Amino acid sequence: MHYTAPHVPRPRASILTGKHPYSHGVRDNGRDLDEALAGDGLGGVFSKAGYDTRFIGKAHLSSQQTFEPTGRPECYKRAGEFGPDWRGAYIGFRICG
Repeated sequence: MHYTAPHVPRPRASILTGKHPYSHGVRDNGRDLDEALAGDGLGGVFSKAGYDTRFIGKAHLSSQQTFEPTGRPECYKRAGEFGPDWRGAYIGFRICG
């Protein structure tokens, strides 16, 4: 897949969801990817099919509100609630970390 975009979240969200930026809503840096769309995307499809899915690293899909409590593991103010050993489900993947 070849994708040219000056912002990282846009193509990443497109790869995860299989949708174009105007369909998934991440058209610029700092836009949250709707977790329902992410759950129906790449990670969710494979998880539902029984595969052991993992997302490793920072997703960079909730950067605008990272200084406000969003409830996501990437949120600066809430990251401490998840702890260094947190491996919960996120954006359709069963295990993160």
